[in-house]
Amino acid sequence: MRGKSLATALGACLAGIATLLALTAVSCGSHQSTDCKGSPGEEFCACASNGSCNSGLTCAADLNQCLEVAGTGGSTGAGNATGAGNTTGGGNTTGAGNTTGAAGHAGTSGSGAAGHAGTSGTGAGDTTGSAGTTGSTGSAGRGGTTGGGATTGTAGSTGRAGTTGSAGTTGRAGTSGTAGTTGRAGTTGSAGTSGAAGTTGSGSTSCTNLGTSTTNGSFTYYYFGQGTPKSGPNGTYQTACGYLGTESGMTDTVEEIATMSPASGTYFAAIPGASGSNFDTVNDCGACAQITNGGKSIIATIIDECPEDSNAPCKNDPTGHLDLSYAALNALGYSNGDPSGTTWKMVPCPVTGNVFARIKSGNPNQVFIENSVLAITNVTMNGSGGQHLNYGPWQMNGNVAGQTLTLTDKAGRTLQITANGSADQQYDTGKQFPKCQ
Repeated sequence: MRGKSLATALGACLAGIATLLALTAVSCGSHQSTDCKGSPGEEFCACASNGSCNSGLTCAADLNQCLEVAGTGGSTGAGNATGAGNTTGGGNTTGAGNTTGAAGHAGTSGSGAAGHAGTSGTGAGDTTGSAGTTGSTGSAGRGGTTGGGATTGTAGSTGRAGTTGSAGTTGRAGTSGTAGTTGRAGTTGSAGTSGAAGTTGSGSTSCTNLGTSTTNGSFTYYYFGQGTPKSGPNGTYQTACGYLGTESGMTDTVEEIATMSPASGTYFAAIPGASGSNFDTVNDCGACAQITNGGKSIIATIIDECPEDSNAPCKNDPTGHLDLSYAALNALGYSNGDPSGTTWKMVPCPVTGNVFARIKSGNPNQVFIENSVLAITNVTMNGSGGQHLNYGPWQMNGNVAGQTLTLTDKAGRTLQITANGSADQQYDTGKQFPKCQ
């Protein structure tokens, strides 16, 4: 019995016993061969020559008759399955237009037909098959539940209005680009990125130790036509400090120097230096001297050298002599051209606008720094200090175009600028030192 379940084995045994009983019943003579109404293989007729019978019949070998096996019809006696009532129609799904679903149709009563009584099959064991149980009538189908009206869709929550963006903090207008005493608004002093001059002349700082102050000075005068070279761009004169100028008669006008009264673009001076090849006072370039004669006072910008080796007055008084422009000497009203016992001192320059940077033509490593409040005493680029050359420019350790330069003035104040522009272009850096107190 290995490989089969106990139920299967018992079923097989019972089936064998039933068959044996059925065959035994047949052999007891429920029907005789005279009952045959047809040909071999049909019910109550002889078995076919190969021992088979028509469908639903079994050959009883001891009788040589085709008989119906007992109980086969009985098992089919189950009533027809009760017809299920029509499935209750579900309420129509709520349409987009909120249409109420129609009620489902009531299910039709399912009337299951009664099962036919099983034919009493004369089994081989003569056991009469019991009549099939009459099928019970199917239960009436329940009416479909009326479809509920479509639920009205809830309106979406009203979206909150976006939080009103707070206005950006109003940018502070750039500090007025005034430099020196008053100064015009920076030439690039427009509000916005370059409007403020940053550290540009807003406010003021203390400026001390500006240099010479004397009450026993002396003056001479000169004009460019007496020997200043025309080595600047576009045929301009170029001084020992590198400033550019033009001449009309004996009156010379210089670019990028203090112009606010009592200064003027025509008021300038040359300061004594050791020699033409050794301008040892070159760091005074761009400084301003206030000169007084009685009730008259002017401010002149230092733009040139008075070489001691070729100019006796400068050699004789290297700390008190100035060689003035012709226009400056005339403004002071001296009665002669070589006054002595004069009064002058170094002061902040009343410049207007911003510091200018001019890259030297033919050498982009050199740059002239002009129009500052005080003389510039040091320039660094990328952490490396420059050298102030005898003819005015600062020699740096690389191409200065687009680089950030840190300027230090006579009072020790610093300012960062960017040198841009083409060679020989007067480039407005947009920056200026604060004025001095």
